[in-house]
Amino acid sequence: MRKTILVILLLFLANVVFATKIVSLPEIIKPDVIEVDGDDMVIVEGASISIYSLKNFKLIKKFGKEGEGPQEFKLIMGSFGLNINIYPKYIFVNSVGKISYFTRKGEFIKEKKMSAINRMTPFQEKFVGNHMQMDPKTNKPKMGFNIYNSEGEKTKEICSHEMPMFSGQGIFLIDLLSQINPQYKTSRDRIVISGKQLFEIDIYDQEGNFLKSIKRDQKKQKLDDDDKKKLMKAYETHSLYKLFWGNIKKSIKIPDYFPPYKTFFISNQKVYVQTFKKKNDKTECLIFDVNGKYLKTSFLPLVYENIMTPYLYTIQGGKIYQLVENENEEWELRLSEIK
Repeated sequence: MRKTILVILLLFLANVVFATKIVSLPEIIKPDVIEVDGDDMVIVEGASISIYSLKNFKLIKKFGKEGEGPQEFKLIMGSFGLNINIYPKYIFVNSVGKISYFTRKGEFIKEKKMSAINRMTPFQEKFVGNHMQMDPKTNKPKMGFNIYNSEGEKTKEICSHEMPMFSGQGIFLIDLLSQINPQYKTSRDRIVISGKQLFEIDIYDQEGNFLKSIKRDQKKQKLDDDDKKKLMKAYETHSLYKLFWGNIKKSIKIPDYFPPYKTFFISNQKVYVQTFKKKNDKTECLIFDVNGKYLKTSFLPLVYENIMTPYLYTIQGGKIYQLVENENEEWELRLSEIK
């Protein structure tokens, strides 16, 4: 009897820990980016920006369209979303060849022409950004992570990574198959960049000087035959590749093991690293401080679009904000606390 009561209690506590609030977002059609800060949530769809209040989940303002004129945004290949960052007094928008500033309510402040850098983020009176370039030694594309001055001029290269899709080992579709698309995040005085090794995330100071690597020895997770079939199906139906599937399917190489991690986020001076390990249908998240010290492991109630990729989400303030398309093809926000 006591054992039965204990099991029921544990199940109850598990549900309480990951109680998920679900909110319908009828205005959303095809989200590319989600960012959260305080009581504001910003969702990007192509060149369109929607600002929501997290107090009542109502749309505050929707603005932006594709173009090169004032308060318009040019997109890479016309299909990828904008880079958005939310700050206490403004929203920063990085589009091709331009940076723009808006109030937290979506009112225009100013904009400035910049060089066509893939992504830039304001940081310590300057910018941190990444830029695709050709490596003269290998003649292959690489992603460089740099510090730029207020005019968008590169003042320092922090590091660079060869892009995995061009590794000569078949077509690596970065969003599904490779470790992660080389990326960076910033905190108050730290720059955090995905490393080159299996499980490595590098930490730099505000001047771009290397401080420490977050490294983790993990048992490899094998992809079985069923996993590989699901992954190939995910490629075949992916919006970026389905039109060319007949030409590329023979070039795709499926790995024997899952990558060691998918992506990472920084919030409240903590680094949240999402792996592919699952437990009771929840996804492992390793949590470190911004100096690389391991804090704890949590399992997140993420919903997956396919075997490799969860639906679009972000982590902020110890909470998960995930946009999920339901069975009625309507988008909803799923909000959960991380314990």
